Amino acid sequence: MELHLQTGKYKNIPFPYFLTDRKLRIISASKTTLTEFPKVNNFLDVVGAGSKKKAVKFILQTPSISKIELNLRSMNVPSAIYDVYVQYEGKNYIHIFCVNKNSGIFAVQEALNKIEAELHEDNENLREKNAQLEDKLREDTESQTLAIHELQDSLNRVKNLIEKVNQDLTDPEKKNDVKAALDEIDHLNDLIFRGFDVIKT
Repeated sequence: MELHLQTGKYKNIPFPYFLTDRKLRIISASKTTLTEFPKVNNFLDVVGAGSKKKAVKFILQTPSISKIELNLRSMNVPSAIYDVYVQYEGKNYIHIFCVNKNSGIFAVQEALNKIEAELHEDNENLREKNAQLEDKLREDTESQTLAIHELQDSLNRVKNLIEKVNQDLTDPEKKNDVKAALDEIDHLNDLIFRGFDVIKT
């Protein structure tokens, strides 16, 4: 019996599929089956020697069970573990679906590796952006600190000039005005000092 490509709804499923009769003679198969398994006439011809009795018991003698693990012979690997699912169609046909457990593991591992690589790249990007932000913050803090010191120096020079002028004043009203100006300068210096403490923290 020649292995034929399944023409119905199972033709393009992404894993091996066999349509067999009740003696497990293959009637047709999916495209994936034709590329993954050697061309054989009976499903048992792709079952590994150690799994044949298990396959017969599972598929033919215990039809109520719907899934079993079997060693199957593919074209690339002499023995690979497959989850085999069986669906019975009336008294004449058996649908057999085979999912390679190793390829499933490899697909999961590949997906995990991809996610890990993306997370690593994102982490590196975040570290780089964090370093840039810290550099910018440090530059901004240094600029603000410099500006604060310049402002305090200017206020202190103005205060010194006013104090010198105050020494030469004799008018009590003008001395009160100078004292008020000196108090405002001290208040400004205090505000600047508190702002500097906030910037440092």
